[in-house]
Amino acid sequence: MKQFLSISLIVMNSFIASFSDNFDNGNLSKWQAFGNWSVENGQLTNPTGGNIFYKEATYSDFTYEADISVSEKEEKAGLLFRATKDDALDFKGYFVDLHLVPGRIRVEIRKVDHYDYKVLSDAEVIPGKSSHIKVVCKGPYIWVFFDDMTTPILCEYDTTFTSGAVGFRSEKAHTYFDNAKVSGEVPSLPTPLVKDWSYIRGAVYTSSNAVNATQTMEEFNPALINRELSYAKTYGFNTIAIYLHWLLWDQYHDQFLQNFEQFLSIADKNGLKVTPILFDPDCGTSTPAHLAPYDLPTPGIHNSQMNRNPGEDIKVNHYDAYSHTLKAYTLAVVNAHKNDPRIIFWQACNEPLKGESSDRLTKDASEWIRSTGTKIPVTSTGSGFFGPKYSDFYTFHMYGADSGDDGGPEHLCTECLNRPAQNFLELADNFEAKKTGFIIWDLMIGRDNCRFPWGSPLNAAEPAIPFHGFIYPDGHPWSVAEARRLKGNSFDKTPFFRVEYYTGIFDELKKVSVTPAIDFNLGNEPGTGSPDASAGIPVDSFSIKWIGKFSTTENGAYTFYADGDTPAKVWVNNQLLENNQAIPLKAGQNNIIRVEYIHYNGDSKLHLQWSGPHINKQTFVPNKVI
Repeated sequence: MKQFLSISLIVMNSFIASFSDNFDNGNLSKWQAFGNWSVENGQLTNPTGGNIFYKEATYSDFTYEADISVSEKEEKAGLLFRATKDDALDFKGYFVDLHLVPGRIRVEIRKVDHYDYKVLSDAEVIPGKSSHIKVVCKGPYIWVFFDDMTTPILCEYDTTFTSGAVGFRSEKAHTYFDNAKVSGEVPSLPTPLVKDWSYIRGAVYTSSNAVNATQTMEEFNPALINRELSYAKTYGFNTIAIYLHWLLWDQYHDQFLQNFEQFLSIADKNGLKVTPILFDPDCGTSTPAHLAPYDLPTPGIHNSQMNRNPGEDIKVNHYDAYSHTLKAYTLAVVNAHKNDPRIIFWQACNEPLKGESSDRLTKDASEWIRSTGTKIPVTSTGSGFFGPKYSDFYTFHMYGADSGDDGGPEHLCTECLNRPAQNFLELADNFEAKKTGFIIWDLMIGRDNCRFPWGSPLNAAEPAIPFHGFIYPDGHPWSVAEARRLKGNSFDKTPFFRVEYYTGIFDELKKVSVTPAIDFNLGNEPGTGSPDASAGIPVDSFSIKWIGKFSTTENGAYTFYADGDTPAKVWVNNQLLENNQAIPLKAGQNNIIRVEYIHYNGDSKLHLQWSGPHINKQTFVPNKVI
């Protein structure tokens, strides 16, 4: 038979009133109830919602645990702690809740200030018939355990509430609670990494010519990667996320490692930190995952050729046979860069979600990374995924109207931006207000087809608003306003070309923007063969005008080279130049350059270069604000 209620005192720097209650007796005299609370079959229950607090003591550092069973989907119920009680729904404090979603349970840590509910962090877990939840608090640290009482699924740092009552909360869910216990015994637990990530302004990178990041790394093009990462720097990004793949290691070994090393060098040259993503078990449409040859983008389909890593069949059916290779791949990458300052953090798994197989891979990958002795932090996605319990710090993805989990600068959003649901200007404002760094999906608007929204049908029309992406392959941002918001006050002091896009031969002006250089290969595929399909510019029969300003540091003759699929016209100080023609320029003089280009059909390309005194032939970039 269960014992009804026991109370004891434990001394830990101060007197702590410990208690346990299994509700067999049905007596709730030690509890202050708000709402329809009762005892049914030896369990505390509430069918309609409310709060109930243990009223005999308040707690600061403690361990609090109970059994919880939630019977209704999409409703929340759980443990209250460090709470100040007011009425049935209104209180201040923390709330660890179970939230039933199809096939799994989401566990959330919420910070509540009256009716202001903020999710600090959350994780997905695999449900059972009932669940045992344990919360440990010590100073600003909060650990949450689910069923497994040895490894916390969430580790949080928050200084808002330091003491208060414990209790239970049910939000319109028919919930049962049992075996409540509070103790002043606080076990020694690893604390989460508390680091300020609020400065991060990043983007996921797939080169504009590739259907997925695997192709980017296999068909490695240093010139293109340098060009596009230089655009990232120019517009104000400071971090790049890149998906790696075990197949690249398995096929190429040292060449793959050399490519990744070169990628890091290019990023570093452009002032960008890198976060590598080692596995992606549950996202991707290309099945099975493969290397070259790559299929063409599927017209209209979002992210149509993304590779899963390692692949569903391997993850679920053949993991034991492949785990040695997956570990070797992980160790090869991490050992080569285990203390590399160019890498800001490792992402073991992106969005691990689908059951025990994804959980196992996330656990193993995190352990493999740490086994190298790397001092670089390790994380995997939270906010509805299995990653937090294997992470040094909490990362989340946010594609809703709000900016998501609200844990402050020690948390980081590693994916966001899906227009029009998320307005980038509002998104950036929200993250800054919450002092949270962010990484958008993705940098380039290219052949990965992420400009199309989730669920877009086959052969869908080009979207007027790109779902993901920031920069087109010719270097102009989809939105100048977005680029100005990202870069800040220095945007208007940055030398750009002013660029105008037309249909036909300068017939109808479709868009005005900026670009750092004239340096592109667009190809001739639907959508990406256009410099900006969202503006209604066709793949064939379009024209572009650029104007920029520059000066030189030496007197002398300077030569301009325009290499395009059709001849481009170049004027410097209103003088029309023949291709490869030199023009004398004076040091310090402000010069105006204009370029006109007409594309008729086929592959579109144009590269503007120059040379002169102590300037080897190289891409021309303006150095004065127009």
